[in-house]
Amino acid sequence: MARTVTLQTLTARVKQRANVEVASNAAIFSSSEITDNINEGIAEMHRAVISVPGQPYYFESVSFATSPSVDTYAIGPSQAVNVSDFLEAKGFDVQFGQNIINTAKPFMWTERNRFKLLYSGWIYTQPVFYRMLGKGSAQASAALDSVKFIPVPSGAFSVTMWYTPTPTVLTNPSDTFDGINGYEEIVVLSAAIKLLLKQEQFEHAQALMSERARQESQLLSSLTHDAEAPERVQDVTLNDDGWIGRPIY
Repeated sequence: MARTVTLQTLTARVKQRANVEVASNAAIFSSSEITDNINEGIAEMHRAVISVPGQPYYFESVSFATSPSVDTYAIGPSQAVNVSDFLEAKGFDVQFGQNIINTAKPFMWTERNRFKLLYSGWIYTQPVFYRMLGKGSAQASAALDSVKFIPVPSGAFSVTMWYTPTPTVLTNPSDTFDGINGYEEIVVLSAAIKLLLKQEQFEHAQALMSERARQESQLLSSLTHDAEAPERVQDVTLNDDGWIGRPIY
């Protein structure tokens, strides 16, 4: 599904919902403020979409190369994992050959030293483990997100990171946003509510809050990528990917 709308269209709808279409009312708000409110609404809708269980709606991948004796890789623009829209990791594939790809397994932080003696370097018959390290703080100047692997890579291997991207940010009137199936109304209502609250139009804002809640409930109950094939029980053991039956303890 796809239903794209421009920032210009979203802006017009926000003004309509907040009843600030006439010049005297519209002058209260700058275009940049409305755009910022719309982008905040997009972020809210994005959070709702990625919370829907099952096969994800937003999904990306990026490949990078490991270096010998380097276990931690920064994620971000111009970093080892070169990506600018990273939100959360969904898995790592380690390529040992053309048709030899192993799925890395997450390790618990208390296990960070557990496998160092068991597994030396990366071999396709042995597991690779990873852990997302996050940032040191919420400050913009803090270190980037990063991923740590154990054991330490013993050479240059191609690794693919599957991840959930951050929401799009609209800037120009012609910039487009995918409302999927009319769910952009959540964005419109979220932005309009902020305009009404600024005017202290609480009764009108409350009415839009109720409608926004209804729209989000509809999204959560109806959005699916594969309605005929629900998710199965996952294998949470480590006995797969070429090392079936090999002990990990």
